[in-house]
Amino acid sequence: MVPIYDVNSIFLADVSKFSGETSEFLNRNKIAINQKEFDALVIYRFNRGSFSQNAIDYLKEGNRNKSDWDSIWTGPPNRRKTCQSLFFGGDYVIVE
Repeated sequence: MVPIYDVNSIFLADVSKFSGETSEFLNRNKIAINQKEFDALVIYRFNRGSFSQNAIDYLKEGNRNKSDWDSIWTGPPNRRKTCQSLFFGGDYVIVE
């Protein structure tokens, strides 16, 4: 068993890491996105560990074609669907 305090500390460190790396990538490549897109990308990186080459290409090209992005999201179906929805302007929801 891991104490909840330790779990929360690890989670916050991971979120901070992926948020910072995502922000650095976007700034370095002069890519402007909205808050929901940013949050969805941080979740994407959290679940994957990094952006796929397709995601990098889509972001650099400004590609927001949902059918293109559908194939690159990873994770369990409910999380994947919720993250995609957020990226494309959906609402924040809690996924169990």
